[in-house]
Amino acid sequence: TGKKLSPRKIMMDLRARMKEKGPLMVKNGRDFSDNRSLLRDYISEEELWACTTCNACAKECPININHPTLIVDMRRYLVMEEASAPGELKAVFNNIENNGAPWQYSAEDRLNWANMETRKIEVPVMADLFAKGEKPEYLFWVGCAGAFDDRYRKVVRAFAKILTHLGVSYAVLGKEETCTGDPARRAGNEMLYQMQALQVIEIFKMYVVKKIITICPHCFNIFKNEYPDLGGNYEVINYVQFLDKYVNEGKLKPVSDSLKNTSVTYHDPCYLGRANDIYNEPRFILNKLTGNFVEMHRNRSF
Repeated sequence: TGKKLSPRKIMMDLRARMKEKGPLMVKNGRDFSDNRSLLRDYISEEELWACTTCNACAKECPININHPTLIVDMRRYLVMEEASAPGELKAVFNNIENNGAPWQYSAEDRLNWANMETRKIEVPVMADLFAKGEKPEYLFWVGCAGAFDDRYRKVVRAFAKILTHLGVSYAVLGKEETCTGDPARRAGNEMLYQMQALQVIEIFKMYVVKKIITICPHCFNIFKNEYPDLGGNYEVINYVQFLDKYVNEGKLKPVSDSLKNTSVTYHDPCYLGRANDIYNEPRFILNKLTGNFVEMHRNRSF
């Protein structure tokens, strides 16, 4: 892609620095310094910030090295110890801290997606249901992109309509929803991540949340695999898994043949596929919708 990043080179640079510094520390003590640094003298900041944590390198590595974990650790040093990060990321950090989202949108606008287009849709809000003494089975986690991105709002609206059509007991947090902290953690701002995560976990405790449906792959991954480290243990379901179940049971059927003669392909999100091995469900749904599902040459984890 033209990026300076080479995960293999980063591992070799780490090894070279360890072999250089290790014997000197054994000989001269832990506090010994040779006035050289792993970062900048061996690995540049440009290399670290070029990583998208897609996990392709870790998936393909024949000796099971987890490169993104080491790269994020080095980012964490830059952000937490040196307050060093690209300007765009610093703006993201400020927005998450001040607005609860990576962008400069107010939390008051979190439910605007339900009022889009000409037809407003009725979406149950957790606080309203609890005030009536009702407890929904699922929390539908909309996410920042679902709440604020114009294209993704359409996905959220469509899925909310499906939940209502199926008679699923669900609710959204609305204005109480805030960023999971995933962008901050991937970018090395561990303190901001934990602040956001602990805030979200407290909200979940207040509403006795047990089951979460997510649309965003990153939200799904962090709820399922990383929140348990902070005491947040939930049954987390991605919406393609949810749809797959209802399509399989025959409770959800296509009402139009408009895609029957259309060629459709599918690009696996890194944090659904490589990170959580969700490959079959979206393909099953697409095969039900179209008579011509075509795999790209590079698909699944490849």
